[in-house]
Amino acid sequence: MEAARLLLERGATADGESGAAALRAAKGDELRALLIAHGAPASLREECRDGNVAAIAALLDGGANVEAKDGGG
Repeated sequence: MEAARLLLERGATADGESGAAALRAAKGDELRALLIAHGAPASLREECRDGNVAAIAALLDGGANVEAKDGGG
């Protein structure tokens, strides 16, 4: 977690395919939330299904559409 935080603080990006891969590989909810807060593509629907409260909060703080019908909400 600290390594990821340091990399992100120093300019690493979490968006795009690399962010999606990192998000899939992330083991903890806090790490997933950190990646989402830094632009990793995530689905509100998936995070709700998984019960990841930290990631859900990060998505909502980022303006996720709670009414979205597709997987991108």
